Amino acid sequence: MRKNRPSSALCLPLPRRCALALLLASAFSAGAAQAQTEVIPLPLSGPAYKLAQDAYQAAARGDFRHAQAQLHEAIRLRPDSMELRRQLRQTRDLERNGAAMRSAVRDAGYNDATAAYRAYNARRYDEAIALARRAVEKSPRNNAYWLLLGNALIETHAYDDAQTALAQGVDNARDAGPLRRRQIELRREMAAVQAAAVFRAQQERDPAAELAAAQRAVEYAPQETSYRLMLAIALLRNERLQDAEAAADEARARDEWQAGPLLLRAYARLRLGRGEAAQSDFSRARELARPDEQLNVRLLQADAELALHRPQRALDALADIDEAATTDQARAAQLRQTRQQAKQDLARYRRASLSLAADEATPLSARDFPVPALDCNPSGADAANGCRVAPGALPRDAGYDKALLAYQAMERKDYGAAADGARDAIALAPQNMDYRLLLLNALVSAQRLPDAEQAATDALKQGTAQDGALLAQRGGIRERLGNAAGARQDYADALAQGGLPLDTEIDLLARTGHQPEARAKFLAGRDAGALDDLDDLQMAYLASRAGENGAAQQSFGKADAAGKLPDSALEDAAYTAVHNRDESSALDWFKRSVDAADEGRVDKTAQQRFDTRRSISTVDREFGFIASLSRSGGGPSAGNSGRPGASSRDSTWQTGAEAYWRPFGYMDGRTFEVFGRVFQTLDDKSGGATGPQTAQATVGARWKPFASQNIVVSLGRLVPLGSQSTSDWLAQLAYSDGIGTDLRVDRPSWWTTQWYGEVGRYVQNPQTYGLASVQAGRSFRLDNVSRNLVVFPHLTLNGDYNSLNSNKTAFGFGPGVNVRYWFREDRYHAPRSYLDLSLQYRVRVGGDDRAKGFFLTTTLSY
Repeated sequence: MRKNRPSSALCLPLPRRCALALLLASAFSAGAAQAQTEVIPLPLSGPAYKLAQDAYQAAARGDFRHAQAQLHEAIRLRPDSMELRRQLRQTRDLERNGAAMRSAVRDAGYNDATAAYRAYNARRYDEAIALARRAVEKSPRNNAYWLLLGNALIETHAYDDAQTALAQGVDNARDAGPLRRRQIELRREMAAVQAAAVFRAQQERDPAAELAAAQRAVEYAPQETSYRLMLAIALLRNERLQDAEAAADEARARDEWQAGPLLLRAYARLRLGRGEAAQSDFSRARELARPDEQLNVRLLQADAELALHRPQRALDALADIDEAATTDQARAAQLRQTRQQAKQDLARYRRASLSLAADEATPLSARDFPVPALDCNPSGADAANGCRVAPGALPRDAGYDKALLAYQAMERKDYGAAADGARDAIALAPQNMDYRLLLLNALVSAQRLPDAEQAATDALKQGTAQDGALLAQRGGIRERLGNAAGARQDYADALAQGGLPLDTEIDLLARTGHQPEARAKFLAGRDAGALDDLDDLQMAYLASRAGENGAAQQSFGKADAAGKLPDSALEDAAYTAVHNRDESSALDWFKRSVDAADEGRVDKTAQQRFDTRRSISTVDREFGFIASLSRSGGGPSAGNSGRPGASSRDSTWQTGAEAYWRPFGYMDGRTFEVFGRVFQTLDDKSGGATGPQTAQATVGARWKPFASQNIVVSLGRLVPLGSQSTSDWLAQLAYSDGIGTDLRVDRPSWWTTQWYGEVGRYVQNPQTYGLASVQAGRSFRLDNVSRNLVVFPHLTLNGDYNSLNSNKTAFGFGPGVNVRYWFREDRYHAPRSYLDLSLQYRVRVGGDDRAKGFFLTTTLSY
């Protein structure tokens, strides 16, 4: 600070100029010492700096009125600058003492004093002290010489000797006024030095040294409330709670209109188990707090309520504070974190249905409720009001600075730097779980999942109360890595560990197959208000996971109506509506998801976009039509394409068509269809009937009872159209599935497997039949012809059963090829129709000869 003093402070050996210089020097040295107790304020710059320099020069030449005018304008530009305010006060003192300075004359000590001024100005303080002592011995009535001696001693930090010199000057000088003022300033400077020692001791975690320095600061400047607040805090850090209460009470008695002493007394009383008295202090502090203190008061009270396990009261204390309007970013972050902690605690306490409010007579520890801090660098219009009591923080460990850099990197989304900083913090403080969680989150954000899994494993080795949450997080990472078994085990272990937030517990129950329990906990938690801290989107996903599709769709809808449904969630909302059997809303969300992908607002691969369009095509289908022409190596066993009877060993040609309608829509995949079909035989090598006389109609209904399994139950009435057709009832049960059976747009070829099984029973003409088929091969897109044309060479294994045949079973195996052309698509729909040609040759591998030969099928599905 000394280098910022104007160079002309102690320059010319003239009494008037030297007296002026001494007064200015005392003003600047006081400012320097005071600044040691605070975070260094923003330096003067621009117009304010120029005005301050002009003011100094004006004061140096004796133009005090101009100097004061310039300082007033500088303060208007920089109201936070305490140095400008001190300079204004000193300038006023100079104006009052100007006449006395001008009347000064040479005396016996003049030559020694002149030499002392030169030594002082050259920073040869020991020489200045020796010369000043000779000057005051020769001219003990000259107060300027005593001031010179005192200031030179101060520059060497010989504060006690400076006090002694100034006291002697008061006893001997002709005009003791300036010396008495300098005594007061010196004691303030000595107090400021001790205050700086308080902060150093805090950084060095030396509570005993902190307390000793705070006590000396109060001794030197008992009128300063800030030092009394320092003393109370130091006593709290030394666990001298009753003494701290007394110190805060004394500070309160000296100034009843400040909130700080009340806040510290409230803290001490809470720690002493006197909750009712502490609450009274908090209430009064809120009434007295200045605008710049209100947030600190509320945060301290909220911290107290959290320590007492009363999260709702903590939220109430912060209820009317607008985070967005908080200009102090550190305090805004603390407000956000405190609110979040209160909401989490509230949800946990509600879920457990426990009355966890602490007994007010039970003392709290500093770990539960950190000792408050003192903020001595306020800014803005309230800067002149001194230090403020601020919420405390847990003691910093060796890794804090590295972790701070890592947190800042996370805010910048520089996840690599965040991970590096977190590792450095862990190396310095391996026991700090927060740093390990920071590393884990940075690695997950950077998509470095194997490293994140290892970080989670390392954190779990610490064996803390956070193990349940860590296991759940590692399970999520393992699931993304494809380690389903490891993920499931982590989820189960996390549930067994307990202590999870309710939403996490519900999610893990659902993931581990305990759907009824997850649903029950969701409903109970929602009704009890334990999930009120979740926003609409979070509630939607949790409800969906718990199987409450109605609640999930409602929450998605609320988020959408509020403009808070992100494009990335549109498809999830659509599937929820599908599960809730609201096809209209589902289709709207699906289409908006396609729009978002097309417009680049959400990142989707070509296949993901195709899958969304396939969902639209599936959900909005209300009817369909299927026509086929088929040749079988042997006669049909039975089923959709035939009438009751024994199967022929000779080939047959058949054609047919079916139309169906879904009167109730998609029904979340549990479709109900009404159908009508007509089939007839075109050719029968065994000599059976052909042509219109074989026309056989069937009308009926079929139902798919399971959304996740393609099992279909059907009941049809056979209606004779030709003379060779029959009347009967046919009950059927069919199952089919496959892998890679749909068109793909992300690759030119893919493996395909499909299987089909069917059993049926004719009632009036008793017959039981069964059909089964498995096909496996590789599909190839014929892009040179059309991207919608697919050829599927494969091997097939087929079998059938007919209760009317003497040889009831037949099994065939052989190669085949399918060619399928997909069509009828648009922006929102994947191809809804196809024309398929299938040719197979089978050899009999068991049973009847009807299993062998060529099999040809042409199908149009519209």
